[in-house]
Amino acid sequence: MKHRLLLAALMLPLASSALADPRAEVEAAFRQVLADKSYRAVITSQDGKRQTQVEMAVQLPDRFHMKTEGTEIIILPEGTWMNVGGQWMPSPVNMSQMIAGFTADAMEKGIDAIGEVSYLGEESVEGCDSKNYRYRQDGEFMGMKNRSDSVISICQDNGKPVRIVTGQEGKSDRATIVYDWDSPVSITRPG
Repeated sequence: MKHRLLLAALMLPLASSALADPRAEVEAAFRQVLADKSYRAVITSQDGKRQTQVEMAVQLPDRFHMKTEGTEIIILPEGTWMNVGGQWMPSPVNMSQMIAGFTADAMEKGIDAIGEVSYLGEESVEGCDSKNYRYRQDGEFMGMKNRSDSVISICQDNGKPVRIVTGQEGKSDRATIVYDWDSPVSITRPG
C-alpha cells in the first residue's frame, strides 16, 4: 500500500501537467505580461530578404523605448522623441501607430483571437525550463488583422512568455520575440 501511495504522489505532477488546458496556460502567460506591466524584448523579423532587430522596453500602459540599427525612439503620453546623431529631439510625427500592437488593449484583442492550442513539449529556452505550445490566431493581434501560427515558450518558474515565434499563414515571414523579465525598466523623457 505504501508503494502505491508513493507512486501516486510521484505521478501527481505529471498528471496535472498532462491534464492542464493548453489554451488556458497560453492565455495565463499573456495575462502575466499585462499584470507585470514592464518588460524588455528583442524582436527579430525575417522577411526572406533581410532580417531586422528591434530592442524594446515597455512600461504599460503607455511608455515605450525602441532601438534599431541607427534609430532610437521614446514614446510617452506627452510626446515622441528621436535620437538623431546623439541628440534627442521632439518628433513632429505621432509614433503611436508604431507601438499600437504592444498596448494592453492590443494584447487583450490578441488573447481573444487565440484559437487552436496544442502542447508541444518542454525544453530549455533562454536558460528557463519552458513548456512549448503551438497556437493559431485568427483576428487582430499586435494591431494587425491576420491569421498566424505561433509557438510560445512559457517559463515554468514564472508562467511568463520567454519566446514567441510567429508567422502568417502562407508566407515565409517570421518574427521572434525574446522576453527579458529581469532587467529593470524605467522610461522617462530624454534630456
